[in-house]
Amino acid sequence: MKISQQIKLKYSRYLQKNSIEIEGTQGLEVKEVEIIDINGKLIKSYEDNLKKLNTSDISNGVYFLNIKTKKGVFTKKY
Repeated sequence: MKISQQIKLKYSRYLQKNSIEIEGTQGLEVKEVEIIDINGKLIKSYEDNLKKLNTSDISNGVYFLNIKTKKGVFTKKY
């Protein structure tokens, strides 16, 4: 199984709690996570606390997550 298939995202979008949980990264050190809009614009970048990302300040819409590890960059639709 490809590493990109092992990485799973768990979404939580509630009135007071907006977050993304990144799961399935056993053995991978996630260095950075970026949220990119459908136009390719960087919306937000995370370098700390990479298992649970606070997205409360991001509007609803279609985004892509670039998950950067030592093995490469994996992109997931959000």
